[in-house]
Amino acid sequence: MAEETARIPQVRAVIVRAALKVFDGYPRPTRQRLESLLPPDLLAMRDDFNVAWAPIEFHTAIIDASHVCLDAPAFRKFHRDITLNYLDMPLLKGLLEACIRLFGLDPRSILRWAPRAWSILFRNCGSLQHDPASSREETLMLLDDFPRQPFSSGTFPLALAAAFEAAFTVTRTTGAIDVLSVDLAKGAARFAARQL
Repeated sequence: MAEETARIPQVRAVIVRAALKVFDGYPRPTRQRLESLLPPDLLAMRDDFNVAWAPIEFHTAIIDASHVCLDAPAFRKFHRDITLNYLDMPLLKGLLEACIRLFGLDPRSILRWAPRAWSILFRNCGSLQHDPASSREETLMLLDDFPRQPFSSGTFPLALAAAFEAAFTVTRTTGAIDVLSVDLAKGAARFAARQL
């Protein structure tokens, strides 16, 4: 039984709470529409700090709801803001500061560090890797073996690309993240980051 439970795809509850916190900043009609698309158990996590992990379906429900309710620029901003919100939390703040001390304030360094953050934030959700084929001009990231059912809507790679944009915000630079490919059957996606 414990081994079966250990294989359940999960996300840190802090991500769910960070998203709900960002929702709170939206005008009431938008917030209500977003929340109307979410399960009550997910919304109850807003104030439940006793939960450390949530089903990955909670995270993908937020992504899917935001994709339905927001236009493309607002969708990207929403997921970038969520990332910035939890980068400021103790869970990742120390890791980010160590990355900056070791590698400098550079978006490429932060993206190279992203797989470490992935392993802290996601459990049984495949892997995120920095592609060694990256160059000085382009940082490549690979997502592999994400659980297929939550990946099936195709919105997760779009949200992850927007989350990667936080690297440019943190470093006060400008850049672009492109989704190069998505393989829904394999739970895989490939991303490219370029500083402008």
